Amino acid sequence: MVCSAKDLISLNSRRVSISNASAQLASGKKEFGSCAATSTGIACEPLGTILSDICLTFCLLREFWHNHFTVYRTKASFLWKGASVPINSQLILPPKALASCIAGSIVRDTLGAKLSDADRVNYFPASPLFTITLTLSGQLHVADGILELQALRKQPVAPARLFQSPKTEPHMSWSSGPIWAMTIAFFPDAWLRLGGTLEGRPPENIQNALGLLEAEYLDTAWPSFWSEMLIVWTQSEDSNRFANWTGSDRIKDWTYHLMGKLVQTGPGRGMRSAQRRLQRWTGFNKQTLEFFTKVEDVHRLISADPTTSPADLAAEAGFADQSHMGRALKRATGFSPVRLNQKIATEESFWCYRLLGERF
Repeated sequence: MVCSAKDLISLNSRRVSISNASAQLASGKKEFGSCAATSTGIACEPLGTILSDICLTFCLLREFWHNHFTVYRTKASFLWKGASVPINSQLILPPKALASCIAGSIVRDTLGAKLSDADRVNYFPASPLFTITLTLSGQLHVADGILELQALRKQPVAPARLFQSPKTEPHMSWSSGPIWAMTIAFFPDAWLRLGGTLEGRPPENIQNALGLLEAEYLDTAWPSFWSEMLIVWTQSEDSNRFANWTGSDRIKDWTYHLMGKLVQTGPGRGMRSAQRRLQRWTGFNKQTLEFFTKVEDVHRLISADPTTSPADLAAEAGFADQSHMGRALKRATGFSPVRLNQKIATEESFWCYRLLGERF
């Protein structure tokens, strides 16, 4: 429910009337507006009007909470194969005020679940986002590319706070036992605005916010984290003047925003100057960002209409042909579209794709 301007004006006028009514009652007057004191009590406005006032007041409070502190959740719990308890995976999107900074967060909790070594592998697609992974319980071994399980197990244990730069290829991780971890993804320009570097060095001013997630139970920690991040984000200097963007969880929207800024900011508006600014802001060239947006478009199109033919998908997403699309998806995920769909449907280790709804 969203309040219109008319609703807000109405609510404000009613709030004044209610305040005046209260003042008149306190002063001992017997009549005020549409309420009157009687020998048996007070006769007031119809119940429907009062309920409308309450509804509008709730609407205002809800809208304020939505803009500043709401935690959006998409839960996907699975009782996979021989797991003794449901495996809890969550996609958490930021409040509106932070949507131009943080693309989203993923939480994975397998505590209490009995999984095989193969089921404790985690597959992730290529991504243009900077990420911070907090391991609250257990240990993770991480690797770029697609490795066999034996090779993945030999990778060194990742630190409890793992900071990673964007990936132009798929990546994966594995835990030797139950794991409880979360990954927070930042848009590249926001990462730089906060004080991070393209090489992956994290911003110093977000350490306190991360500590809140590590110190509290997550259900109560998220509002504290968003509040702290909102302060840091508001105080950070926006040298590239990105403040007008309202944010989105879609890579394509973010890319279009960048392209618009390229022609409005910085000295020199030629193609080479724009490419240099884009590289400086994100670490990517235009072709790489187009690769990410086309792959995302395939997901969007097939989600909207699963019956769309591969040839039509390729054309609508901007690929030269179906083969071109297949090569791009394999580059992003490590698998052909057909094989990836099979794995998403049948293997626990592809839980992230199911959570994100990435059906290619």
